[in-house]
Amino acid sequence: MFSLLLLLLGLLAGLALLVGMASYLLYSYEVASTSRGASARRPPIPRAIVRGIAMSMTGQILVTLTYPLGLWERLWFSPAGGHSVTDDNPPLLLVHGLYHNASAWMAYRKWLREAGFTNVYAFSYSSWRTDFDTLVLELDDRIAKLEKAFPGTAPVLVGHSLGGLIIRGWIKRFGGCRRVRAVLTLGTPHQGSKLARLGFGRLCRSLAFRGPLVRALEKDEPAVRVPAVALYSGIDNMVLPVEGLKPRATGWRLHEVHPVSHIFMLYSKKTFDEFHCRLKETLAGGCPVTPQTGRAGDTV
Repeated sequence: MFSLLLLLLGLLAGLALLVGMASYLLYSYEVASTSRGASARRPPIPRAIVRGIAMSMTGQILVTLTYPLGLWERLWFSPAGGHSVTDDNPPLLLVHGLYHNASAWMAYRKWLREAGFTNVYAFSYSSWRTDFDTLVLELDDRIAKLEKAFPGTAPVLVGHSLGGLIIRGWIKRFGGCRRVRAVLTLGTPHQGSKLARLGFGRLCRSLAFRGPLVRALEKDEPAVRVPAVALYSGIDNMVLPVEGLKPRATGWRLHEVHPVSHIFMLYSKKTFDEFHCRLKETLAGGCPVTPQTGRAGDTV
C-alpha cells in the first residue's frame, strides 16, 4: 500500500513537472516572438523560468492533493450570517478557476481570516459538461443566497483564472455593479489564452485568445462602476500572451504582482500580501489613477 502511494505521488510529481516545463517552453517562445515586435518585452532570465517551473509543479501538486476537500460542501458553504459585517469586513465570495474546486482557495481563506475577514465563502462549480453562460447563471444563484444571508450588504467578488471571467460575465448580464462592492481577479485570462485550444473540454477551448467568447463578453460591455483590480504575473504560464491577462473594459486597474506561476498565485504568501493590500485599498475608497504602464496602480 505504501509503495503504491509512493508510486502515485511520483507519477503526480512527474506529470506536474512535465506540464510546468512544457508550459514555460511555450511561454518562452511566445515572449521571444513578441519581443521582436514594436512592443518589446524583455525576455525573462533563465533563473526566473526555472523558478516558474518549480512553482508551477508545486502548485499543481497542491491543487491535486487538496481537491477532495472541495467535495466537503459544509467546509465552504456553511450558512452565512454567523459573523457581523462592517465596512472593513464585508462578505467575500471566492470563485475558482478551470478544473479546480473551492479547495483551491484553502490558503487564501486561512490568510483572509487571519487578516480579519470572517465572512469568507466560495462558489464551486464543475468544469465538465457545462458552458460559460451556465456558470454565470449558477454564480448569480450563489450571490443571491449570499445577499439573502447578508441583506443590505454588497459582497466583494474575487476570481482566480476563469473565475474572474465568470464574474465579468455576471456583471454584464445582471448589472452586477449595483450589487457588489468591489471585484478583484488573479491571473484571469481577460482576453483568453492561446493555450486554451490545447485543453480538455469545450469550456476550456472556449477560452481561446480573442476568441468568440471573449469578443461576445466585450461587446457592449459597460464600464465597471465599482473598484475593479486585475492582478497578474509577468511569468504566468497558462495565459499566453501576457496581454491576455489585461481586461479591455473601461474602469479596470492593473496590478502586476511579483513573478509567480499561474496556479501558485493561490499558494504564494507574497502574492496574497499584494492582493490583501489591493483589497484594503478598494475598501478604503480605491487607488489613485496613474498612466497605463503595466505596473501597480495602472488603469485601462
